Amino acid sequence: MALFGEKYGDVVRMVEVAAEGSDTPLSLELCGGTHVETTGAVGTFKIASESAISAGNRRIEAVCGPAAVRLMQRREQIVKSVTGQLRVSLDELPPRIDRLLEQQKRTERELKEARQQVISGTGAAGGLGEPETLEGRQLLIAFLPGMRADDLQSAMDQAIGKLSSGVAVLGSESEGKLNLVCATTEDLTKTLPAGKIAKTLAQIAGGGGGGKPTRATAGGKNPDAWPEIEVKARAMVEQGAV
Repeated sequence: MALFGEKYGDVVRMVEVAAEGSDTPLSLELCGGTHVETTGAVGTFKIASESAISAGNRRIEAVCGPAAVRLMQRREQIVKSVTGQLRVSLDELPPRIDRLLEQQKRTERELKEARQQVISGTGAAGGLGEPETLEGRQLLIAFLPGMRADDLQSAMDQAIGKLSSGVAVLGSESEGKLNLVCATTEDLTKTLPAGKIAKTLAQIAGGGGGGKPTRATAGGKNPDAWPEIEVKARAMVEQGAV
């Protein structure tokens, strides 16, 4: 094998692997680095990984000899551990994993539906509610328990649609932290920019954040600060300034 486009010197080492007792080579190629006296010295050969390095090119990494044996032993130990945890045989492992993945998808769909119920107010708790009016400006503020950051963004799409001129502030607790999403209608972005509102409110909870004048996100370490955040948000909207 020779690689076109490569630069070679006047003398190029070629490596030939021939079958025993035959003059016809099994392989004839350019020297690529380390070689062995005989192919049998390689011993067990095992591909360890394969990955893309650029468009149309892939990298294959392999081990041989004792290293290959150790790799296969480690992988066998992992398989034994998984089959032991799931209490299935090796042949039963693939269908069991398929069932678990399907169950996970079903659970995620149910959780998504439950979160949507919280947003819409059709579930056992929560709901965006309706905006209140403070000095001619609207404020919609709601705490939606169990919402992730992306869920709050979806909820904000609904919340801002309820406002003709005002501010929306949504909060939620996730993994012991407070998530905030703030939005402001276009007509109030100069006096009540969402980025400044989010930053100010997050500081109350020991955090920070910011974003665009129309929408911003923030987070804090103390979800228990929500009542104080509500008070501050109402004060800002009532005063018409951050």
